[in-house]
Amino acid sequence: MLRFLVLLNDMPLSKRGAIGCTLYTFLQLFVPPRELAAISPAELDARRPLSTDVLFLGVPTSLQRDQLRGVRYRQAALFDYSDSAEPVWQDSDESLLRSLTDVYLRPFVDRSRDFGLRMGTLPLFHKPNLARCIRAENLYRKVTGHTPRRRHDVCFFGSPTRIQEFRDGQLVPYDQRVEWLLELTRTESPFSLFGGLAPSRSERHQFAELRTKYGDLDRITWARRRINFFSYFYHLCRSKVALVPAGNARWTYRHYEAIYAGAAVVSTDFRQCDLLVPLPKEGILMVPDHAPVTPAVAEAMRWHEECPDKFEENRRFLETYFTHGRFTRKKPAAFERLVAQLNPS
Repeated sequence: MLRFLVLLNDMPLSKRGAIGCTLYTFLQLFVPPRELAAISPAELDARRPLSTDVLFLGVPTSLQRDQLRGVRYRQAALFDYSDSAEPVWQDSDESLLRSLTDVYLRPFVDRSRDFGLRMGTLPLFHKPNLARCIRAENLYRKVTGHTPRRRHDVCFFGSPTRIQEFRDGQLVPYDQRVEWLLELTRTESPFSLFGGLAPSRSERHQFAELRTKYGDLDRITWARRRINFFSYFYHLCRSKVALVPAGNARWTYRHYEAIYAGAAVVSTDFRQCDLLVPLPKEGILMVPDHAPVTPAVAEAMRWHEECPDKFEENRRFLETYFTHGRFTRKKPAAFERLVAQLNPS
């Protein structure tokens, strides 16, 4: 009998991570191969029955009830790896899926919204280069005997993405990244910004729309050649403050990267947002929507002067779940949190 069976999302154009391969790869770290399997709905065959303790069912899916005749399971959980703020049913048989379970897992959960489901969170893998960068910075400190000088006040590199803000029962686009950067680059701003918005080719049309809405954006646009992850992390490690405004969602990989870089994190307000690997909320400055960001940056600069141990505490908190930003078998805390979500509350 299997312990976990991952039924992959079989919708066209889904990336490997989105169909469920990320979840399967994570489970492989903690579960023996004989207790784990991943298949698509098309591979289900009642003549070859399957028994599993937990059935993870990726959505959206073409799955129909008769395809499950040969599957025996103790409990089921739906999951998706999209950036959407709500469950992604699309062409799925929603009534069928809701009849199988009330558990729905996704990369992040907004607790301010209720979908009539027990919402939970999924594992996310960080860029492989993050671990390499962390080791390189640790080696630098060990060899030189000192930490890099933080010569930048504020650092941000990112796409001009926007979050869909839930307001008065409707989703409304909110350009928090643009608004923060414009505020911090005004002539009277006491802080210097390193970086800016770096739209990709596919984002140029969206960026043109932002120019129409906000006017000249040259002062917040990164006009030099596109930097790679190693350069990005290098500058994070040499910045006092890392900005983490909302992008496609309230959370971003930048939260974790900034903490590992030892920067003070000034973030969008994610207090209603849950992640499988939680963020140290007490060690992050959060800015409410549409509030000025300058006071939070000023407070973050004060932290650097008066509370330098806070940033190492943030790093140690993440290392409860990671080893240099990576999941490992030796640290099962994230796996235990994933499994605990499956149990009735």
